[in-house]
Amino acid sequence: MTNRVDAATCPLTATEIEILGLLAEGWNTPQIARIMNRNLNTVRTHVRNAATKLEAHGRDDLLARARRLGIV
Repeated sequence: MTNRVDAATCPLTATEIEILGLLAEGWNTPQIARIMNRNLNTVRTHVRNAATKLEAHGRDDLLARARRLGIV
């Protein structure tokens, strides 16, 4: 049995996955907003939505769950 999520069953949007990937690479939220040409609050909302969907508590837990599921 695998804990990995494939694209068809992943609960996250493509943008949420992209942002999590950048977080996993070490970028911070303001940097991600600049890279993606998005408003800082928009990026924060995507992170919060991803955390809710993965039932994560905090950024470290979010990234750990995303790694465990093979999302990042």
